[in-house]
Amino acid sequence: MEGKDGQGKIRLRRTKSVSVAQVDGASRKEDRLRSVQPDKPVHKCRDSLFSSSSGYTNYRGFLNLCIILLVLSNARLVLENIIKYGILIDPVQWFKLFLNPSQSPSILILTGLFFIPSISLGIEKLLAKGLIGENFGLFCIITLVSAKFCAHLL
Repeated sequence: MEGKDGQGKIRLRRTKSVSVAQVDGASRKEDRLRSVQPDKPVHKCRDSLFSSSSGYTNYRGFLNLCIILLVLSNARLVLENIIKYGILIDPVQWFKLFLNPSQSPSILILTGLFFIPSISLGIEKLLAKGLIGENFGLFCIITLVSAKFCAHLL
């Protein structure tokens, strides 16, 4: 720091510099003090559970937490929209729309979405158990897909 003494000269102050040897000596002194203390450290160094080197593979709890947070955040948004705008759809109109195939073929689409994959799964299970042959299974799948395409053309 600079300062002026009574005669107007600038006087520079010196600070002591720390050498590497002094730093090493201080760290060794701390190590010696730590080694004679009766307590032990609480934490041990180990890999994070999310690293691949930890060997931990069961992330079910973390995934459950993510799902809970996702559901709660979306439920909050839905609740805010219902409070702000109200319920804008009429469920009775939806049922009328689904039950009237002449107005909309939605009931046929819904049945197709349920029955076609169910029948296909049944055929695959029969093939896996060996109850039907592969050629007959291929014929059934081709017939099912052809019937689906022909039903949409009509």
